[in-house]
This record gives sequence, structure tokens and C-alpha cells, in this order.
Amino acid sequence: MGGFVCQECGNVIDDIEQNCEICGASPNVARIGNQNFIVVNAITAHLEKEKIFDYTIGELWNLTTPVATEFITRIEKKFRRKNKFHNYLIKDSLPNSIPTLLTKFIKDKIIFEDFCKTVMNKLKLNSNNENVVTKLVGGTLVFVHYKSLSDADDLGKLLIVMVDKRGAFDFEEVSLQPKRLNPVNTDALRQAAMFDLTLFDECYPDNDGHSYVDFIQGKSQSDVFKDSLGCTKDVDNKRSINEIFRAIETFVSFNSLGRAVRENADVEVRDFLDTKSRDTIDKSVSVDEIQKIIDKCLPKKSKFLGTFKDFVYENEFKVDAQFEPTIYSATQALTIKLTDEDKNFEIKILRGAIGDEKSNKPVIIGSRNNEVIIRLSPEEFHKLRRYANEK
Repeated sequence: MGGFVCQECGNVIDDIEQNCEICGASPNVARIGNQNFIVVNAITAHLEKEKIFDYTIGELWNLTTPVATEFITRIEKKFRRKNKFHNYLIKDSLPNSIPTLLTKFIKDKIIFEDFCKTVMNKLKLNSNNENVVTKLVGGTLVFVHYKSLSDADDLGKLLIVMVDKRGAFDFEEVSLQPKRLNPVNTDALRQAAMFDLTLFDECYPDNDGHSYVDFIQGKSQSDVFKDSLGCTKDVDNKRSINEIFRAIETFVSFNSLGRAVRENADVEVRDFLDTKSRDTIDKSVSVDEIQKIIDKCLPKKSKFLGTFKDFVYENEFKVDAQFEPTIYSATQALTIKLTDEDKNFEIKILRGAIGDEKSNKPVIIGSRNNEVIIRLSPEEFHKLRRYANEK
């Protein structure tokens, strides 16, 4: 992709795979999934307690070094593979609410440093609440704003990560710049939130599109971080179930596992979810449980055993860390609904019932004229035929 500006000298680089031909600097592009990202801004802050909590915030990271790129690549990889909750932000017009701050940030009405300071102040105030101040310990927060290089209209993502106190990172004393020779330790991840700014701009406040907030609970069970960032933990069970079956279909197709595996997995997962929906003690389901079912549907020596969970997270299917199926919700997720423009008919078909003209499936997709052939019992067929023969 052309048009990338070198952060060292300002030269326009046509090939992001090559160093700048003027100054020799690396573009420091992060490769995440199938996209290239560039870090726009990053900063570190410490939340510390003596008698009460206060914070210090460092200088903007030096983006001419690979540290920011290394950090975002590693933390994104870890973020993708962690159990997450996916949600929206509740409408809130107060001047320092997270939706208001994000809107200002997108519209360039607040700079990155001021945004981060306001968030840190919210964390400080909430941490000093008399009900929680004695129970909390401090932590390190890293704010990173990064954008896709393949989409000129991308507003980017804002990642806010909270880790254990200073021992988890190695920073310069005053500037809080991460030290190049000491790689960032992301294993101490406590909580994290990622805001997709493009989706937020499109969906907020109606929240009628894709979820734009991903939240990781991590090691900490405190709600202060989550509440300060406006992250709710409301679980969308219907979305999670729909996404599970979409993930199964994609997983089977991408890995060329065949129709029989997909149909078997559909049935086994559907039956499991139906059983859980009737469980009076524990209805909750995790992706780990679904992976075990998928593994049973694969050949014993398949190289894809134990890979479904990572596939779900790495491909960003919106499945919550825990969700609860309702009765028939799995069947509904597997049902395809068809109707014509004038609503003369409405047909509901389980995706496992569909086949081509050579199959023995009850619903056949014809080879011409967009035809669908439905095999009926003699009784059902004659119910329809009487109207076709009517004079």
C-alpha cells in the first residue's frame, strides 16, 4: 500500500515491506490477522495507592522504535485468544462519559493525551470509593490507538490494557517509555478493553449494528476498571449462539473438513445446547465446551483437534466468554427463513436439510431458474395439489 508516511523523516513510503529509502527507518507496521496496522499513539500510566489512589502519566511513546508495534502485535494476539465479553456502550451524554469522550476523540475535539488523562481521572475517582479503596491495588495501564493501513476510512481501535504493577513492565522512570531491551510481558494481563472506533461511530447511540466493545475480565475480579470505561457485562445469548454456528460452518469450510463433519457438529452442538437450556442448576456454556464437542466430530488423528476455540477468537466471532441458551435457540440459529417479495409464502428450513439434486435431502437446490424443490409426504403434497388443479 502506498502513501505511508515515515514517522522518522516524513518521507512517503510506497512499499511497507521496505525501510524508508531516505533515512532507512523501519515502517514499524504491525501484521495482525490479514491486515497491516500502524500505531498512531501510545502512552503509559500508573495508578498507585499510598493512602488513596493517584495516577501518573508518561510521555507519548516514541513510535520510531519497534516497541509499540511489538506491543500491539503481542497484546492483540493475546486479546484474540482470551475469553471476551462483547457489548455496546449505554447512551450517556454527560461531558466526561466514555461515549462522549470517544465521540470527541473521533471528531478531533480532544487529543489523545487529554483523553487518557480523563480516563485515568475516572479510574482514580472510582478506585477511591470508600467501599473499594481498601481492597484494590494499583496497576499499570497502557493506552494504544492504532489504524488499519488497508482502509483509508478506518478510525482505528483504542486498546486500554491494565496489568500488574510496575514489575510486569520495564519502563523509563519519568517518561514511562517501555525499554526496548526488555520485551513487554503481557502474561500479567489483568483487564483489558478494546473499542472499535469505526463501529462505535456507526452504531452509537442506537446500538443496532455489530458490537464495538470487547472486554477481558482477566486476573482481576474488580469492577472498577470495567465501570470506569462504561463496559457492561450484559450477555447477548442469541448473538453468541448464532455466532457459534456461523463459526462451525466457517471452521469446516476453511479447513475443508466436509459436509458430514459440519452436519454432525450442527446436530451434536444443537442437542448439547438444548440439554443445557433445560438444566435447572447450570445453564452456562463456554467455547471450551463447544470445542470438546467439535473434537468428537473430527477424525481421531485430525490435525484440527483442539483448534476450534482459537479459530473462534482469532477470526473475531462475537461469542461471549459465558452464555446461556434458551429452549429451541439452537434450532432457531440453524434455521434459514425464506420468503418472496410479496410475502406469498414463508419457509423455514434447517440448514442440514438442504442438498443438491443428487442428494436424498428433503430440500433440493435446483440447477436452474433459482428453483427449490421440497420433498413432501403424499398427504402434504395432496394438500397443495388440490389448489394447483382448482378450476
